[in-house]
Amino acid sequence: MIKRILFVAAAAGLIAGCQSSGQSRQQQLAALCADPSNRAPGSDYFMECQSLYPLTNAQRAKLYQQTAPQ
Repeated sequence: MIKRILFVAAAAGLIAGCQSSGQSRQQQLAALCADPSNRAPGSDYFMECQSLYPLTNAQRAKLYQQTAPQ
């Protein structure tokens, strides 16, 4: 019985730890994406920053025109 309680407590602590690191990751990503150069196509963080700052339809069309094969 005591082992089961300890196991449940350890699992709850592990889950709580994972949730706080996810929030920390969001804060780190927000700090990185605050710089417009990191949100630019071709940057290392472009795809990650799309979750916070998605392109508008006009920006998407402009990007396609610039990068589409001729």
